[in-house]
Amino acid sequence: MSNEIDPNHEMLQRLREGADFLALHPLLVRYRDRGFSATQVMDHLVSLRPRLGDAAADDVVCELMDIAAGWCCAPNKVW
Repeated sequence: MSNEIDPNHEMLQRLREGADFLALHPLLVRYRDRGFSATQVMDHLVSLRPRLGDAAADDVVCELMDIAAGWCCAPNKVW
């Protein structure tokens, strides 16, 4: 397992392209499947927020953070 969650910055790139949380949910599943904990992913998501500069993208990150924290409906749960 690589220590870097997103070495190609796919999450950041897709957020900047306007992806919604449903389009990004599979990335969370991929991170989990690669062995990253919800806490590690949460830290990664928090680190993205200052680099976005877009309120809509920030809202999507907050939705992804809710999923990482487990504050979501059962079909969206990852951890």
